[in-house]
Amino acid sequence: MSEKAIFLDRDDTLIDDPGYINHPDQVRLLDGVAEALIRLKSLGYKLVVVSNQSGIARGILTEAASVMIASPIFQRKSELRGAQRGMPDYSMTTNFPDPWPGGWWRLRDIVEYEKIACMSIFTLAARYHDLFQSNTIKLARDAIECGEKEPPFAWIVPPDQHDPRAAAEMLERLHATGIEVYLAEEKFIADDVTYPSGTFIMYCAQPYRAHLNDMMERQVYPDRLQYPDGPPESPYDTAGWTLPLQMGVRRVAVSGAFQCKSRKLESIPIPEGEIKGKGAAYMVMAGSNDDYRLINRLYKMDIPFSIVSSGEKWKEKTDIELPSGSLLIHDSGKVRKESSKLLDGISLKLIGAMQTTSKMKSLLLRSAPPRIGLYQPWTASIDEGWTRFVLDTFEFNYSLVHNAEIRSGNLE
Repeated sequence: MSEKAIFLDRDDTLIDDPGYINHPDQVRLLDGVAEALIRLKSLGYKLVVVSNQSGIARGILTEAASVMIASPIFQRKSELRGAQRGMPDYSMTTNFPDPWPGGWWRLRDIVEYEKIACMSIFTLAARYHDLFQSNTIKLARDAIECGEKEPPFAWIVPPDQHDPRAAAEMLERLHATGIEVYLAEEKFIADDVTYPSGTFIMYCAQPYRAHLNDMMERQVYPDRLQYPDGPPESPYDTAGWTLPLQMGVRRVAVSGAFQCKSRKLESIPIPEGEIKGKGAAYMVMAGSNDDYRLINRLYKMDIPFSIVSSGEKWKEKTDIELPSGSLLIHDSGKVRKESSKLLDGISLKLIGAMQTTSKMKSLLLRSAPPRIGLYQPWTASIDEGWTRFVLDTFEFNYSLVHNAEIRSGNLE
C-alpha cells in the first residue's frame, strides 16, 4: 500500500535561515508553518525534511544529532561536510572514528545512538574496573610526588579579601570536587611574604593536583583564526575557567617550599554578617556581592539608606576611608531590631557611625527601588532563564512580562 509523503526544504521554507545552526534556540519557524504542518499531517501526509546542514544529521562525541522537529531527515553522503571546530573535513578522525555514511536519520536513531554510548561506558567500566582503580591510585600518587618536587607548591588565599564570602564560596566549590583545603594556625612565610593566621592553603602535593592547578592558573586563549590571516575564531565554552578571576578572589601561587602549621578542613567556614559598634547610622564598605542582597532587603523593610558617591571626597571631608558605592544606613534602631533577618546568609559587616552632617550630605545619593520587567517568551529562553537566576539570587523584585502585555502597551 502506497503512502503519501511531502519532502520539504528546511531553510527559508520551514524556518528562517540565519546561517549555520548549532543550537535549538536558533530555530525560528516561519509564520504559518506550524499550522500548515499540522494540516498536512491531518490529511495523512508523511512529512520529510531535507537539509544540507551536516550538523543536524550526524552525531559527534556524545552529542546526538538533532532533527529539530519530529520528522525523518534524509541526507546524501555528498551533502555531509565538516565543521569549523575540530573537524574541518567530514572524514575519519580520532574524535570521529566512524563517520555516518548518510541516509535516513530518525528519532529512533537518536535513541539507539544514546543507548550504544551508555552501554559502551557500562561495558568498559565492568570489564576494566580493576585497571581503572589501579590507574587512579597511581595518578594520585604521581600527583602528590610531583607536588612535592615541582612548583607551584601551593595556592594561598589570604584572608584580606574585598569579598570574603566570594573567597569562601570559591574554596567551597573546590573542596566539593575533592581539593584538600587547609587553614593556617599561625603566621608563616612563603616566597619571602608573611601571611597571617587564618590564611587558606591548598597544597599541590595532593591527589587532585592537576585539577587544582587547572582551576587556579590563568588560561590564555590561543590565537586561533578562522583561516590564514582571517578573523579570530570566537570562543565556544573553553575561553577560560579561572575561578579566582571569575569570582574576584585574590590568590597567590607559591613557587618555593615552605613550612606552616595548618589543619585540614572538613568543611569551608562561610563568614557570617555582624553589627560592630553603635551609632546613629551604620556604614557598609562597598565591594561585596552581598551588597545587592542587603540593598534589596533594606528596600523591602523600608529602612532608609544612602550611597557614597565619591570615596575620595568622603576621605577629604571626614578623614574616613570609605570606597565609592559604600552604604550609609540611617535608621540604626530598626537595623538592630531586624538584624537577624537583615543579615541572614549575608557576610557583611555593619559598622556603627555618627549621623551625617551637612558637609557629608552632598556626597550621599538616595536610591529608590528599581522597577524591573523581565520578558519571558512562551518558548524556553536561555537569556531569560539566566537573568531570572541572577535576579532571584540577589533578591531583586521584578515582574515577568509576556507577549500579550507587551502588545497591549501601557507598561507603566
